Amino acid sequence: MIRQALISSIGRSAESLGYHFYAPNACSPRAAVSQLPAATIAPLRITSTEGRKEPHVTYRVALTLLAPSDFAAGDREALWSVMERDALTIYRAMEDVAVVCAIGGFSATPSSKPLTRFGDCSLTAEFDVEAIFCFE
Repeated sequence: MIRQALISSIGRSAESLGYHFYAPNACSPRAAVSQLPAATIAPLRITSTEGRKEPHVTYRVALTLLAPSDFAAGDREALWSVMERDALTIYRAMEDVAVVCAIGGFSATPSSKPLTRFGDCSLTAEFDVEAIFCFE
């Protein structure tokens, strides 16, 4: 349930910013991209757990934002600035998820090469989400 809540929240936030959201899949997250701008996430990874009675689990989220770009035009810096702002907006939206008790460790790295066949400009943001784990 936690994974689905986190993925759903990321998807809603990305779509509200105009990105087509692609949920994680077994192959490369960028392999499924068919339309830009796009947001993809890698499968969520547990980085730590703690607690017995009220266990907390920390997931590492790797979110990639892709926007159409002509690298020859030199517009990468402007696009990266917009994507950084959008990644921070998605990151902050995680605080509103009911099971989330903390977020942190945000970092964003722009890519100097296209990641898809569309000639995109991209930025990968990573952050930690700590959630209350409920045994069902």
